[in-house]
Amino acid sequence: LWDWSEVENPAARFENLIAGHFFKTCQFGTDSGVGNFELFYVRDKEKREVDFLIVRDKKPWLLAECK
Repeated sequence: LWDWSEVENPAARFENLIAGHFFKTCQFGTDSGVGNFELFYVRDKEKREVDFLIVRDKKPWLLAECK
């Protein structure tokens, strides 16, 4: 959802805002030749979650949890 202002839950709205900015940052980094950036969501077998993983050149670069 690109218009996070339509999300009623404040926590979900904030997470959506951050997702949009991380996505644009990944696109900019890739387009400008800094590296190949990708954005992921992470969950392990025990169902523990991290909201965002940014990968640079197929290596973990940033993990972020939104609260």
